Parts: sequence; structure tokens; C-alpha cells
Amino acid sequence: MNFLVRIVIAPALESLIVAVWLFLGLSGKAAEKLRFRRGLRQKKFSLCREGEILAFLQMALSVGVLFLPFVASVVIHNDVPRVDDKGNILNAHDGTVVQFKTGNASGFWMYGTVYENCVQTRAYCTNPCGYVPNTFAVYHSADLVSWRLVSDNVMPSVSKDNDHINYWMPNVFHNPTTSKYVMQYWSNKCGFNKSVPTGCMSIATADSPDGPFVPTASGLMLHDWAVVSSTMGMWVDPDSGEAYVKFNTLTPQHHSIVKLSPDWLSTDGEARTIFYKTTFPWNEGGGMFKKDGLVYYMTGSDCCFCSWGSTARYWTAWDPLGPWHPGADTEYCHTATEKPHA
Repeated sequence: MNFLVRIVIAPALESLIVAVWLFLGLSGKAAEKLRFRRGLRQKKFSLCREGEILAFLQMALSVGVLFLPFVASVVIHNDVPRVDDKGNILNAHDGTVVQFKTGNASGFWMYGTVYENCVQTRAYCTNPCGYVPNTFAVYHSADLVSWRLVSDNVMPSVSKDNDHINYWMPNVFHNPTTSKYVMQYWSNKCGFNKSVPTGCMSIATADSPDGPFVPTASGLMLHDWAVVSSTMGMWVDPDSGEAYVKFNTLTPQHHSIVKLSPDWLSTDGEARTIFYKTTFPWNEGGGMFKKDGLVYYMTGSDCCFCSWGSTARYWTAWDPLGPWHPGADTEYCHTATEKPHA
């Protein structure tokens, strides 16, 4: 999956510089008042020079504040393979990069699916290549540049059945209420599983971002909904701290979102529709983010390990539970028919 991320990693330093800037500004004004009141030639010269020095330092710090975001930023390119501290290409796909600042956990963690070294026999989905025997990896970085492999099987239980159960799309968040690290992921124990007609989604917990993660007994159960299809993904509202899971379904082909309970281990209320569609190709993948109070939901038409690309679409809402409105779309190969939910 290709993506581009730009993160400023030194907001505290920038705040410190702004505080010093304000202090110097106030010091300069105080010096000017003192020079005016005393009127002594020696003091006047000295304090004038002091004012000039303070003004110069203020200007220098102003320039530093302007350029700091660019100096302290890291750009993750989607066209250059990333390697770990041993020179190996990172084997962590369709997952997430998250920053933790809790207890002894500090830095960035990358979670993703570990794919076996195999070759497809056609230009798209060639089971078992990419399907089994997948595990979940986690890498750690202090700066988003240098990465260290923590584990190539952060949820050890998958090794018991990953010869026939598919595992994809791990994403992890920290619940400040329970102090647990919660992983929501896709597996065909829930995805495409018609034996659970009301739908379920897989979830696991750990005491550390390094794992090990242990699946819950029943996962997240949906009520009076539909069989979950090919996409699941957890998202936490950065303002409210409330957690949600977005997912798509088999017939009727909905893209939906449901709020989670405070411990993030069960659903809280009914799922809401983001959009639904009446014809194939279905949409999957993508993610969610929030900017200036507006929540964005991203997805694209299905492209299962294929070589010809896909579409890119997004929907927006002021509340994660809707109502949702379609935004612009970019077509790469074909047109799909979608309708916003009325």
C-alpha cells in the first residue's frame, strides 16, 4: 500500500522558542523604558545596545520558528523501500504507524502483515500467495527514520491456524481508561463468515505496544447488521478519545461505522451507514483521519493484489456517525456506482 505521511516531531521545542521570543520582547520594552527614564548618557548607550541585541535575538528566533517545522519534519515516501537497522526491507503491510507516549512507551510503532516470499501466477489474487501463512509484525522507531524489528509475530496465536485462516490489516491504539493496547484486525473468522450473519470483527489486547497480543474470545459483535466483507479498521477520535470501527459488508453492500464501548472491547449502539452501493466493484481499504473538525473516510474500488491500480474516493462528516457526504474522486481504471446514504 502506498502512502505519504509528514509529521512534525518537535512541537515542544517550537513552543520553548516562542516563549523565549516573548520574554526577549518584554525585556526589550523594559530596557527601553529604563533608558528613557534615566536619561544618563552612559546608561543610554548601554541600554540602547542592549535593546539592539535583544531585537536581533528576537529576529533570529522568529526565523527559527518559521523554519523549525521544515527542519524537524520527516517525510515518508511511498516510492522508496524502508529498511530496518539491519538493512532488511520492512515486512509490515496494510497496517498502521502510530505514536505512543504512555509510561515507558515512547516513539513510533509500525504494525503490519508479514507476507511470505512468494510469486503470484496472475496479475491479481493468487491464493495462497498473500493469504497464508501470514503473521503480524511490529517495528519501533524513535524518529520515523531508523526502524528496529521488535517481533515478526506479535500475536503468537495466529501460528496455530494461519495455514488456513487469513490475517490482514492490523491497527493498534492505546486505551487510556484500561491502559491496554488494543489491536483490531481482519481475519476470515469474521470477514466473509456467513456463519455469523449479524457480523463480527476481530480484536486483541496487550499490556505493551510490543505485545504479545491476545485475541478476545468473541471479538466485536455487531447486532442485526450483515456479514462483514473485506475491510475493517479501527479509528480513535483525537478530540473526544472515542473509538470506532469502520467496515464494509456483503449484500447489502454497505460501508459502515460503529462506535465502541469505553473499553473498546464491544460495540456501543447500532452501526451507521457511510455509503452504500448497488453494483460491483465493491470498495475497500483506505482509512480515516480528522482535520479542522472534519472527519474523512477514504476508500477505493477493489484491487486484490493487482497490478493495474484502483480508484481513490473520500467521504466527509462532522460527526463520525454521520451524516456522511461524498467528496471528489480520482479514477485510475474504471467507474463504480456509489450512492450516499439518504
